[in-house]
Amino acid sequence: MARRAEVFSFAFDMYKEPERAREFLGGPHPMLEGKAPLDVALATNPGADLVINLIGRAACVGGV
Repeated sequence: MARRAEVFSFAFDMYKEPERAREFLGGPHPMLEGKAPLDVALATNPGADLVINLIGRAACVGGV
């Protein structure tokens, strides 16, 4: 549960719009082999770290 909260919180902080964050977390992502970021984040702690890193990288290049 804490893992999910951390991922959602980070996504909301980066996207600034809850709907955009939900779209990102729920849709397939090519860097995650087509899996939804939320599914990857909930599967394991390293998966949650990977998703948080992915969101942060997008923010650094202006993708959010």
